Amino acid sequence: MSLRADQTYTAALTMDATAVVNVPSSCLSGQSCATVSVLLQSALVGQMGIQSVSCTGSGSCACTFKINSDFENSSGTYTTAGTVLDLYATAGTVTTGGSDYCVQDGSLHLVTVDLTMPMAVVSSDLMLRKQ
Repeated sequence: MSLRADQTYTAALTMDATAVVNVPSSCLSGQSCATVSVLLQSALVGQMGIQSVSCTGSGSCACTFKINSDFENSSGTYTTAGTVLDLYATAGTVTTGGSDYCVQDGSLHLVTVDLTMPMAVVSSDLMLRKQ
């Protein structure tokens, strides 16, 4: 992502992630982890950037998802107000919806805060590091 001094931006972000989901034995309906792995592969690989799924274990299963997907691909203008960053794609829509942000140790953090709890909880922190 490039934020320029003239208040324009370009973003071409890709998410490359590994996620592990633990499935308790009570949710497996007697299926083995190998069977669950095959079922998840046939249902999910190619969807939402999921490239592979593998499940291991006995009793409960640890299912590992490999994900690679375009996260953001846009350009336009941006504004800041206090700690809020708004991105406006060239089509005129707000891309981020007003993300809180901060810069720490050369990294831009786009933060989502859940205020429904008695204490504010950070529910996501997208960190972008300058290369």
